[in-house]
Amino acid sequence: MNINIAFNTIIYIMVFLFPGVLFRRVFFSGRFSQNFDSGNSLERILYSLLISIICLFLFTIFALKIDELLDGKIKVFSNFSESDIFNNFDSLYQNKFPTILKSTTSILNLSKILFSLYLFSGLLGFVCNWFIHIFGLERRFTIFQFSHKWHYLTNSNKKINHHHKLGDIYAPYIDIITDDDSLFTGRLHEVVVGKDSNVEAYALFETRKYYRLQKQSEEDLRKVEAIKQLIITSPIQYFSHSEKEDSFIYLKRIKGNLFTITSNRVKNTSMSFVKVSGLYKKIETAALRVFNLIFIILIVFSVSYIFWDYHLYDFSSYTKRFIFCLTLPFSFISVVLFISKFFEKHINIIKFFRTTGLSFLIMILLFIPYLYVFNCVSVGWIIIIISAYLLIFAFLIDNFIQKKVVNDNNKPED
Repeated sequence: MNINIAFNTIIYIMVFLFPGVLFRRVFFSGRFSQNFDSGNSLERILYSLLISIICLFLFTIFALKIDELLDGKIKVFSNFSESDIFNNFDSLYQNKFPTILKSTTSILNLSKILFSLYLFSGLLGFVCNWFIHIFGLERRFTIFQFSHKWHYLTNSNKKINHHHKLGDIYAPYIDIITDDDSLFTGRLHEVVVGKDSNVEAYALFETRKYYRLQKQSEEDLRKVEAIKQLIITSPIQYFSHSEKEDSFIYLKRIKGNLFTITSNRVKNTSMSFVKVSGLYKKIETAALRVFNLIFIILIVFSVSYIFWDYHLYDFSSYTKRFIFCLTLPFSFISVVLFISKFFEKHINIIKFFRTTGLSFLIMILLFIPYLYVFNCVSVGWIIIIISAYLLIFAFLIDNFIQKKVVNDNNKPED
């Protein structure tokens, strides 16, 4: 039985081209997604073909090793031998219908292999992307560099920032002058780049705009004094920059999370790096987390030992004892933090429950498993109760977020 060339081509694409396309799609993700379409069509096809062959080779080795390590419990190629695979490709070469597609069982097994191959190719692309960025290989070897050059200009390193040291984290801040001579400053969130690597827009957060007031008349002086008063009463919105005999310069924060300026409005930019963390800070933070983890583990085992050894409570199963010891430190901490709020000075009860409502809901959630631990309800009922509580919890959180957004939007600007 002969098959047409179109069907033959589809099979070759599924096996020898699509794994490479999937690898490149995952590898060029996030801010580098525009690089997926870089280069001409022939170049991208050849790259995808080469990567597909590499993925096939690595997937075959991986599958055989998995079969060997797991003693054949997961047999990827159990339904097809090497001769079957070569014979089917030989049939395709001779423009004949492959035997692998003549039965439902073999088609199902082939689908499983192809799905495993595609999944392996995608994961391999993700791991390669992660490995290159973690070890900074794209900065050391030009072959790994992406065409998104702004990524390297907005990330501090020794070449562009001589103060940069190992383990330091710098945040990029940018000053932008627009076509109407307005000056904006803020922390750079992202440089939006098009397919041709041209800048389309700048996205900033914590954005502030510069204002200049002249001191020529009595009216100007009153405006200056009014702004100075706002700087004192609203330090989050207004900032003083400089003052001269004939002028006063201040900054006003722009409301909103992100502020975007399109590139056609930008006249000039200036970027600087501000150190936000160093190697010592990283070590200190990691050590503190390890200490807290050890402290919690010690509490869990101490409570477990006390209840078990002194028979303070006779748990009917190891599962209940484990749940009790696991949730006790967190529930105890949540209760202490919640009660400590009552000892704050000038506390307002209504405001207290508005600000600590989320903490109260979390505290109740941590106490629900005790209904099962102390034999109040069965495990089936505890699952139903937790599921219902999580639905109510999600509904309340959604309403809380919506009200907060509405209040922030309706808040009058100073």
